[in-house]
Amino acid sequence: MQDKSCKEAINITEGNMYQILLCDDEKDIVTALEIYLRNDDYKIFKAYNGADALKILTEEEIHLVLLDIMMPHMDGIAALTKLREFSNVPVILLTAKSEDIDKVLGLTVGADDYITKPFSVRELVARVKANIRKADVTLGQQTNEITETEKPKAKANKIIVGDLELDLDRFEVMVNDRIVDLTLREFEVLKFLAFFLFLLLNYVIFLILHEQILSYHDLFPSLLQY
Repeated sequence: MQDKSCKEAINITEGNMYQILLCDDEKDIVTALEIYLRNDDYKIFKAYNGADALKILTEEEIHLVLLDIMMPHMDGIAALTKLREFSNVPVILLTAKSEDIDKVLGLTVGADDYITKPFSVRELVARVKANIRKADVTLGQQTNEITETEKPKAKANKIIVGDLELDLDRFEVMVNDRIVDLTLREFEVLKFLAFFLFLLLNYVIFLILHEQILSYHDLFPSLLQY
């Protein structure tokens, strides 16, 4: 008989679309995350080590995994490596501040994002929603690849600086018309830098125009008199 403490499904609304797997050996953290995510109408599965998480992932349709790095029996890095052999489900690593090397290793073997303990509930929920939305967009692009060009295109919410283009709705980055695959954290950092550069360029343009207006005033003072 399967140990029920290793896997639990919390049934919520029948119309719920997304199922999330929480995997952490600290049961208090799992319980707290479960409460917060249930409030957003996610269906929750729970595991307390990497081996049990992989078992659930082979049996259930999971849309996102919150995966701790340091766990007994099979740690998060080993579980993620095995997971990527058969699934591209979005994975957010739960890490401690002292696990910088593990963060890099986790991103290298296929993690989509990470969040450092202790984290705020608002940040966690935002990252969960953003990674699921990003996965939805990718799936939709693959499914509608043939018909996409036939649809009228809505005005995109983008930041464009030179050859760099950030699509804020699709969480996509393009450089020279080529998509660059980034984690959510990397995307947010790049968005901040791109927006800052955009503002800086506009400020420089403003200064140039301001200097030109002043020079015109010196040449033709009567034209600029009120």
